[in-house]
Amino acid sequence: MDSTLTVGEDLSSFVVQDKSYFIYQVATNQVLDAKHDSGTQAYRNPRGDSNIYQRWSFRLVNGTSDTYVINHTVNNNVLDSDGEVKVRTATTNNPYQQWKLLPIVEGSNFNTNKYWIQQVATGEVLDCGSDGARRRPLQADNLYQQWHFVERPDDFYNFSYIRQVSSRLLVTGDLSGLLKLDPPNIEGLQSWRLEPTGDDQNSFFIYQKSSFQVLDLGTFPPFLRLTPRNDFSSTQRWVVRPILPDAQIFNIMNVSNGMFLTSSDDQYHLLSTGILNVASTSQQWLFQKDNLPNYFLPLDHAWKTYSVEVRKWLGDILYLRSYNPLTIEQAGMLLGVVNGKIAGVRLKDNVCEYLSDTNQTTQYSWVFAPNNAILYMRIPNDNKMPGFVAHSQLGGGKPVYCAGTFKIGTNSQSLESVLFSLDDRSGHYQPLGRECLPPVLDYLNLLGLYHEDIQLLTTHKLN
Repeated sequence: MDSTLTVGEDLSSFVVQDKSYFIYQVATNQVLDAKHDSGTQAYRNPRGDSNIYQRWSFRLVNGTSDTYVINHTVNNNVLDSDGEVKVRTATTNNPYQQWKLLPIVEGSNFNTNKYWIQQVATGEVLDCGSDGARRRPLQADNLYQQWHFVERPDDFYNFSYIRQVSSRLLVTGDLSGLLKLDPPNIEGLQSWRLEPTGDDQNSFFIYQKSSFQVLDLGTFPPFLRLTPRNDFSSTQRWVVRPILPDAQIFNIMNVSNGMFLTSSDDQYHLLSTGILNVASTSQQWLFQKDNLPNYFLPLDHAWKTYSVEVRKWLGDILYLRSYNPLTIEQAGMLLGVVNGKIAGVRLKDNVCEYLSDTNQTTQYSWVFAPNNAILYMRIPNDNKMPGFVAHSQLGGGKPVYCAGTFKIGTNSQSLESVLFSLDDRSGHYQPLGRECLPPVLDYLNLLGLYHEDIQLLTTHKLN
């Protein structure tokens, strides 16, 4: 899964030369601002994404690796200070216009992403109170002297798609500002960037590339929209958390109500929020780099389905077998490959798990259900042994796309990959492997289990 992003990467506060930034004051969460004219004092203001006077860039001084000239990008004036901190015309080798970024350490935390901005000429640091920006002697506990840097949304250089796990559709903010899922084909409307809000929940604003607006629950329930950023709005803040440790599949929770980003099952695929359901693929998301391969297309739902064979159905009734997979101990739903292991979630207790290797006496029974989910359960090879669960029980007694068994083992060619042995053995559904296994392979490919890691076991139904 080389094309997936780990949420939060390259979101550190350090600066990249020639990118433009907001310079945030820790004490007030306001940003450094300045008028256009040379010689005017800098000050702090609430952030405004359209405010061109809040744009700053950092240019390394020749021959140094830690000393910067801080440019006001609207006119290329630079920060200067003879007491007050002002924007002035740049002059060569002027230590009053040169600044060092000193990392702030808090206890054992060496990566706070906060800095003092120290003037080279005097050793004093940038401070900003109600009287505007000034340089003052460094005071370690003075939050008005502490700063962090956030890249402006129009300079974001690492956008990604947000892709629903089961449907392969992408989160799209259309021209009306409505949020929905669509096939990958709309330039800019499907590209997103996470920007940390800096709160104690480690939440993010989710920016759209084309509009510079953010994902908002706001006053629009049940559906989401794009709105201008508001630093004081909890409805624009989202916590992105993996469903398994080190996983690349995520739930996305809104801070204001604790509900989770959810796609509707109807034809419009509108986005809303709902109560967490770990087993629901409509709440599972991947962050895909901004260059999708051609095979990311919506799944074809025109596949043939197979119903439970009548005699097997009568047998299920006779043996009082449950047709509700949510009540079956150890029944689960496949999530995908994480760190070289196959991950799933148990349906009854909503607990995520890694599937263990099978042995000579065990296998996994599975069905591919029409709601784009592969349900599984580890069972004994002998269907007369205790613990046996019929395919019809996993399928809820309803028609399925395909059913069979699989085994898991280690691929001798790569200890990080999985050897997945797949067949179409199902007495209850009796599917034809040549018809039903190809879409199963496509779906497994979507989950990160690629064709080279899958061994098809020939059965009497496969050919």
